[in-house]
Amino acid sequence: MKEKLRQDFFRMLATQENREADNILEQKLRQIKNELSKENLFSALENYLRKGN
Repeated sequence: MKEKLRQDFFRMLATQENREADNILEQKLRQIKNELSKENLFSALENYLRKGN
């Protein structure tokens, strides 16, 4: 689940010029976010930011 969140986040960044694709990916990210508990979400984000990817 964490890897899927990371992949979709990068896709959203890569498609910033494409509003339709951005909206679709935003919906997916919101769905994934809702599936993760807040604690897991913050932990995944913290770990990602520490890696510096």
